[in-house]
Amino acid sequence: MHPVARITSTGPGLSYQDSGRIGYSRFGVAPAGPMDSHAFTAANHLLDNLPDATCLEITLGGVSLEILEPTWIALTGAASSSRLPPWSARPFQAGEILVINPAPHGIWSYMAFPGGLVTNKAFGSSSRHERSNLGPNINTDATLMLPAAVGNIYPHIGSRALTDSETRDYSSPPPIRVHPGPHSIADKTLETFFNNHWTISNQSDRTGFRLTGPTLAPEPTVPSLPVLPGTIQLPPSGQPIVTLNDGPTTGGYPILGIIDPDDLSYFSQHAPFSTVHFNPI
Repeated sequence: MHPVARITSTGPGLSYQDSGRIGYSRFGVAPAGPMDSHAFTAANHLLDNLPDATCLEITLGGVSLEILEPTWIALTGAASSSRLPPWSARPFQAGEILVINPAPHGIWSYMAFPGGLVTNKAFGSSSRHERSNLGPNINTDATLMLPAAVGNIYPHIGSRALTDSETRDYSSPPPIRVHPGPHSIADKTLETFFNNHWTISNQSDRTGFRLTGPTLAPEPTVPSLPVLPGTIQLPPSGQPIVTLNDGPTTGGYPILGIIDPDDLSYFSQHAPFSTVHFNPI
């Protein structure tokens, strides 16, 4: 293994994430993994990595690192940097400092390195799950490791960038598509849910996003059943909760529907106090 960079600031949130902890939900182990799987995959694609290679997930910027040896770095998602525009990759030399700032819109961004970062794994994954303390943690002064010395992997080009069709504009996300069910919910409740805009509560995190808006009529209690990231549950408060990557694997509230997997990345980039609209499909 080779050290490639040293973390000098972790910002509001910094974690290792790969494609997630798959196959353990029946034991109550949340999948974790990237909140924006589109941006995560794009970061690895820019460096020709395997699609599940371990990246850094950055929450609302504030991260800085010192480069320790020549390497390439890719950055995608909701980020701003004077040294590395989002949705692009370029080479860095030892001694350079890379600072990632928050973007005007969105929450999560991803930084990839050639070959993927090397970390300890828990249940076959390097993804950090804070509440259960699964997966490696990152602190200030942590050293990022690569499987081998890399150098300039693309010696004949100065940078790489994705096309506009491969990037995302988080300032104007589309309506989020939802598959209604599996529970039989009153027509009026569904009509109210789909005909209104909802605000993302500031009591939201990787576990789940709380929605605030018109109070929905309570539904009869139901037996607990498995839930997936993107499941929209209706608690007695009448304010829906969307379970996300670090959330529980079972739930006992009636389910309004499940966000379409292709739209979950867009949904997760909604910052607190932003509004979101859902469409049934």
